[in-house]
Amino acid sequence: MVWLANNYNVILAGIISSVIVLGLQIFVPPISIIVYDTFTRRRPTKKVWGIASPKQIYIVSGSIGTMTSPTGLAFLAAPDAEAVAVITVSLRLLFPKAQLVHTYSPNFSPDMYGAHVISVGGPVNNTCTRTLMKATGVPASFDHLDLITPNRRYELSPPTKDEPINTDYGLVISTANPFASAARCIIIAGCDTHGVLAAANALSPDRLQKHFRTAVARSQRTFRFWKYYSYYAVVSAKALANTVGTLNIEEVNKL
Repeated sequence: MVWLANNYNVILAGIISSVIVLGLQIFVPPISIIVYDTFTRRRPTKKVWGIASPKQIYIVSGSIGTMTSPTGLAFLAAPDAEAVAVITVSLRLLFPKAQLVHTYSPNFSPDMYGAHVISVGGPVNNTCTRTLMKATGVPASFDHLDLITPNRRYELSPPTKDEPINTDYGLVISTANPFASAARCIIIAGCDTHGVLAAANALSPDRLQKHFRTAVARSQRTFRFWKYYSYYAVVSAKALANTVGTLNIEEVNKL
């Protein structure tokens, strides 16, 4: 008892330090992961999307006109459908409180254009994309299956003996909604369906797409931590059955 009384302070200090070390081992790793993820992935990805704290977001798919039934049943190519899935998963991760409404351009009412709108698919089969591209005045357009920007004309080339897998091009536009300045419009289009999927993958918060987020940030020329980006970008990827290969960045331009 005498020894315990003489060493009480040392024993108490050892217990407290052990508790502190145990607490640090339990709580510091997950906290550091959350902080790292917030500032290196989620925050930069939200800036690329350009949406702050949305209550509702419309995801508008196109529909293959020649296959759309009289009853309104819509048909999508497999890569287009996959692109919508990628966008939906990304939005669920970035904006868990937002209500996501998926609809098709033939059913998209004109009075909905003033909301946060994400249009998935090229202007040929998606009237929403066609309307938004015209209204935003972005210097990028489609001529049949060719994507045209002030810098280049991106053309689909058929597979050859030397290049058995063709490359498709995707377009990402993120800017203020021309029908409501407080809202945002994002256009995800492509020369063909694989280009649409490549464009959707570019907006994914996946770490594999960090180079896209970096390229968008560099295109703004000035560092703006709390500001959201307005830009249009062209990406490319190899068409692989119903998916695409590694994402390549062709150009990114500030709006």
